Amino acid sequence: MNAGTMWLFLLAIFAFATLNVPAFPQIVKEVFEGSIYRQSGDIHPGGNGEVDLALTNVYGRDVYVYGIELFVEATGYVGSLSLDRPVRLGVNETKSGLWVPVSLPPMAPTGNVRAYAHVRTSIGDEPNVFTVTVHDVCCIQSLPYRSFKLEVRDYTGGSAVPYTTVTMKSYSTGMTYTYSSESGVVNVDRLHDDYYEVTVWYRSPYDGRLVNVHSPAPYSLYELASSGMIKTKVFDVQLKARDISGRPLNATAYLGNVEQRLDNGFAVFRNVPYGRYNVSIEHRGVEVFRGNVTVTSPVPPLMVGAYINATAAVGDIILDLRDADGRRTLMEFSARISGMGIHEEKLGRERLCFYALPKGEYDVSVYAYNRYLGKNVTVGHYRVRIPENHGENLLNLSVFDGMIVFKDYSGDAMDIKKAYIEGKEWKVTKGILELPDATEGEYRIEAYWMGIGVFDGAVALTKERRVAEVRLKVYDVAFRLKTMDGSPLSSGTVVVSGDGFEYGARSNVDGGVASFQDMPEAPYNLTVTLWDRKVFSAKVYVRQGEYDITVDAYDVRVRVADQYGKPVEAVEVTLGKTRAVTDKTGVAMLGQVPSGRHQLRATYRGFTLVEREVAVMDKDMYLAVPLYSLRVTVLNELGSPLDADVELSRGFLLVDKKYGSLAEFHNLPEGRYTLKAYRGSKGVEQQISVPGSGDVRVKLPVVAELGGVALGMDDLCTMALPMMAAAVIAGAILTASRLSKKVRKCDH
Repeated sequence: MNAGTMWLFLLAIFAFATLNVPAFPQIVKEVFEGSIYRQSGDIHPGGNGEVDLALTNVYGRDVYVYGIELFVEATGYVGSLSLDRPVRLGVNETKSGLWVPVSLPPMAPTGNVRAYAHVRTSIGDEPNVFTVTVHDVCCIQSLPYRSFKLEVRDYTGGSAVPYTTVTMKSYSTGMTYTYSSESGVVNVDRLHDDYYEVTVWYRSPYDGRLVNVHSPAPYSLYELASSGMIKTKVFDVQLKARDISGRPLNATAYLGNVEQRLDNGFAVFRNVPYGRYNVSIEHRGVEVFRGNVTVTSPVPPLMVGAYINATAAVGDIILDLRDADGRRTLMEFSARISGMGIHEEKLGRERLCFYALPKGEYDVSVYAYNRYLGKNVTVGHYRVRIPENHGENLLNLSVFDGMIVFKDYSGDAMDIKKAYIEGKEWKVTKGILELPDATEGEYRIEAYWMGIGVFDGAVALTKERRVAEVRLKVYDVAFRLKTMDGSPLSSGTVVVSGDGFEYGARSNVDGGVASFQDMPEAPYNLTVTLWDRKVFSAKVYVRQGEYDITVDAYDVRVRVADQYGKPVEAVEVTLGKTRAVTDKTGVAMLGQVPSGRHQLRATYRGFTLVEREVAVMDKDMYLAVPLYSLRVTVLNELGSPLDADVELSRGFLLVDKKYGSLAEFHNLPEGRYTLKAYRGSKGVEQQISVPGSGDVRVKLPVVAELGGVALGMDDLCTMALPMMAAAVIAGAILTASRLSKKVRKCDH
């Protein structure tokens, strides 16, 4: 606001005030004359009464009285009268009966006390009411007594002192007056205005003593009434309390028997007399400080009887939460602390703080939510003390990365894809279920393989044993297969299918065993085939290990003998899909053959001996084959034994070949054979029947051999004719004679 604006503002206020101020008479002091006509009641300093103020109208016009205020020159205002209806006074009229209540203050003088009055009045018919002063209405008679309230205060005068007794002994009369108060204020009533010896006694609540806190001292009653208080030798004791960390402590403090609440670490004990006192602090029901203090005369500048700076045994337990390996974790924890009557719970992740704990021993339990078990579990239990464990406390909790490894019953890894913990599904990778932030305890595991439950039980994880191995009811199964005669099945196929669940596997028999891997414990349909024939079909319940299965097959051997019971060697026996040749004992080991009907065929030397359907019901079969012998004698044209090649064949099959003049053929099956004998280019061939032919004689057209060439009679004759022509006649005759004899001999 600038100077011009300010002047305009002040002028506006002045104009407004001028327009609204009533017009007062010019000579207001000449409106009334007054005097106290009479008085009543107990008017003394501190007492009450009434005075009758008589007013005379000296103005020259009628006036009206609306109210009166009465003052004494020494102390001021002492009472007032307010009229419901104004009183009219005519010119020079005197009006009495205006009784004004009077209350003299305790410090008012006694005797004749000069007074004056303020009268609210108006003149004639003018509407304005104004106040005039009536000076010197003469005197109020103040009796020589005093009534007042005397406050007993502490050394500084700042606090009232309760439970006090004040004795006042009059110097003039020697009389003693006693006043007691629980509030620190005594009521002195109509005590004669005199000098008194004042003593104050105080019942100390701190130790129960009755203490003289104000030694006898002289006071005038006017002095006491004027000050309204008396100071005593009781003092403030200030207590400042901090915990171990230096923070202000809100607790309960005791000085002697008096309890005081520490507010922001500060408490003041009022009205403490001289002496030595025990000091203690209780926090949460536990004493955390004890000491003593001596109260003496105050020392500037604090002006207190004593000052106590206390460090209480109140501290903090700060939990620095780590897992079992000392690593920080993002798990949500709750911790409960109990002890010394205190029970608290905190929630948080890495740090949990319990503040302002009183000294003592505490149990701390830490809990975490185990997401696998679906509940809160205890992960740590510790015992701590204040003040020893005040501050940071590193806790390695029972939280760790767990692992469940799934293996079959024999210990081989199982590549299951999922498992259930407490009914909740979790992913399994390569047979391993990883459990980050696991806790100690039992975990109920369910595992399935091929849709079959293969584990339902509990495994325990601890900090020391973080990896649990679960052996599933999954087995590597070996079926030991035997024939009806107890021989291991050497070949075949085993097919296993689940009974009511999806499972199918096939295995070839090897060494009498069919092996299957990773079979869950369950019922199965088991089928064994040999030569595409079903030799076993049944339901089996697989639990573990090996199973003995007897199939409907035999390890067949065929014994072949001739009609005389003699074993026949080299007989080829075919039974179904197997065949074998008899050995020297006449036995053909055909191997394993499914029971039932099969085609049997026995051949010997290329000839079919037997061909028929037979039923395999046992391991041993007997086959009787009639065999015969053939004796062949070879002669030349002259009837002499002749060594030659002798062949015996059937159809296009050569049965046997011999050399010599006598050829014996044995073990010949019945039938027709072709017998062929030859020497060089000379030979014969004939058909024979076995049996039936018996001994066979074969004559070859050979009489001589010349240069390794077999020659028959015809050959010799052809060769002799040219020689006869060239010979001399004599020789010819002689040779002819000899030849003639020889020819005759050959014919015979």
